Amino acid sequence: MKTKLYALLRLLALAGLAATVVLGFAGKKYVTSDTPFETVLSAVTGSVDLSDVREGENQMVRRLYGVSPADYEECVLYYPSTNMGAEEILLVKLNPGQSANALVAAAEQRIKDQLNVFEGYGIEQVALLNDHARIEAPGNYFLFIVSAGADDAVAAFYEVL
Repeated sequence: MKTKLYALLRLLALAGLAATVVLGFAGKKYVTSDTPFETVLSAVTGSVDLSDVREGENQMVRRLYGVSPADYEECVLYYPSTNMGAEEILLVKLNPGQSANALVAAAEQRIKDQLNVFEGYGIEQVALLNDHARIEAPGNYFLFIVSAGADDAVAAFYEVL
């Protein structure tokens, strides 16, 4: 019974996240931003606590998301410093004319994978993933963040774009 309840809760959370992503993209203006990557990165990372994450190399981006940073203009990953963490940030600047569809799909899959990992014992991590995961893809930038400060990070992200 408990397993079915967890499965139902996960399904509802994923449906809610998908609706949030779709509705979040609807009505947003897709413009190319001239803001330097470092400025966007500083705004995002300056608005959240980075004490539980570490910077990942290109290999870790490929491993966790199945995408190659070499396919994008700029890419930075901060991922959990322990196996019991769920906080992470993936910030990408797309090449001119490039779509963020693969990144959105990869972030959605990452959330599903993490929910599967923490199901049944990682109550705090599941709550963080369900309540504080954000996927943003305006214009030539992409942001995926899982953090208690995700709303502040997203606000800072849009402020500098």
